Amino acid sequence: MLVTTVLLTGCERLNVRYYIRYEVDVNTNYTGDISFITVNTEYGAQSFNTGKYFSETFGPVTPNFVAKVIAYTSAYQADVNVRIYACRGEESFVLKRTATFKGPTDRYPGILEYAIDF
Repeated sequence: MLVTTVLLTGCERLNVRYYIRYEVDVNTNYTGDISFITVNTEYGAQSFNTGKYFSETFGPVTPNFVAKVIAYTSAYQADVNVRIYACRGEESFVLKRTATFKGPTDRYPGILEYAIDF
């Protein structure tokens, strides 16, 4: 009976769909935007050119997926705010990781990771 319960729980976890949402924004009193962003997706790493704000959702991803965002900006004296959200199935997104990096980050990018741990 116990073995059956463990096996069913393991199978249920494999059938659950997970989704990742990345958000990045730049706050600065000077000119400058996010130069580009690279994120891990269900298809591998993808890069985007964007303005002062980036928000995209990807998935479904596997239960052992590692979400990773690399953000570059040339904005002078900037705060680069990076957030990673995750959700399981139809549940609401939950903030899993957040960090603020000081710009410019064109030479030393802001990097944030999160391994799904639901």
